Amino acid sequence: MKCISDNGILILEDVLNSQDYTKIKKIVNESSTAKENKETNEDQNQFIKKSLTIFFLKDDHPLLKISRKVTQKIYGAPIRPLVNILTSIPNKLPEPDIFGDNIFHPDRYLPNIKMFFYPDDVNLGEGHFDYALGSHKINKKYLKFFKKNKDWIFDERNQDSNSFLNFKKEITVKKNSLVIACTNGFHRRSKFQIFKTRKVI
Repeated sequence: MKCISDNGILILEDVLNSQDYTKIKKIVNESSTAKENKETNEDQNQFIKKSLTIFFLKDDHPLLKISRKVTQKIYGAPIRPLVNILTSIPNKLPEPDIFGDNIFHPDRYLPNIKMFFYPDDVNLGEGHFDYALGSHKINKKYLKFFKKNKDWIFDERNQDSNSFLNFKKEITVKKNSLVIACTNGFHRRSKFQIFKTRKVI
């Protein structure tokens, strides 16, 4: 938990055993066709096609156990997350700036946690996750950025955000990895540089 407290992000590798990994990998691969307990919405623009599939994990699933442990430490109570599979496919390159997606931004100004499970390797240029280390800390500078923001622009388009972006980290992961991030800190899905499908739970 110290790593999350200090940096705002933690990366865990090989989080599932081979049996659990095989099961969830199958769910991910079949997410585009499976119907039971799933609800799919597609958001397509000129450059990126995204598909969001909602599904449910059993209470004793290892990923939910990790979620309960982390949220208990941070919020003082376990929180059951909304679980979904997000598939991103680049249609055209290079990508333009997409606000709230591929430029640095915070999700909220209050403590906020997201956990990303990667069933496949994600390397540089494949829509990897970027995070500004330490930018999640709610201190006087952080509060001033939100409270004194006369233009109501809370991402990297605002020059005042530069002071939060001194320690940007490119997060590449191996398959079967879990990234836990305080997304009230500055983060983004990096721009695709090659044509490749990226799936994340």
